[in-house]
Amino acid sequence: MPARYFAEAALWIGLGPTLAALFVISGETQWLLLGLPFTVAVPARRGIRVFLERQRIIRQFLAGEVLDPPRLRMIDQMEGGYRREFGFATLISVGVCLIGGAAGWLIEGERDGWFLLPGIVGLAMLSIAQTWLMAQAVRPPSRLPQGSSEPATGS
Repeated sequence: MPARYFAEAALWIGLGPTLAALFVISGETQWLLLGLPFTVAVPARRGIRVFLERQRIIRQFLAGEVLDPPRLRMIDQMEGGYRREFGFATLISVGVCLIGGAAGWLIEGERDGWFLLPGIVGLAMLSIAQTWLMAQAVRPPSRLPQGSSEPATGS
């Protein structure tokens, strides 16, 4: 799959912690708590959807199945998938925003040590989301021919 399908998610996941750090430095932390995680969650969810679609095609190819065409139109990215994807996209976005907020407090000069707590919580959230995503992506092929451990030829 071309990288352009992942570009928006990568941009927002990179921009999220940067904006979070800038909000903390400027003292506007209400934006960090209210809007930024939800702004990052929507493109992150579409990135998860595209990644799982890519893994579906890989699984079908390795199993020797007839390849279904990729479902990458915007409507497919928005409507397809599972509700869990929304939850884990939110987990990713809150995690990266917490890490950015912790970096902002570090840059601002916070020295009491509490600024590390949001960063640690953010890293834990990212770890949970990454574990779920890899478990979804690396599922075994859906079917193999009876009595064979080799994939079907697909012809």
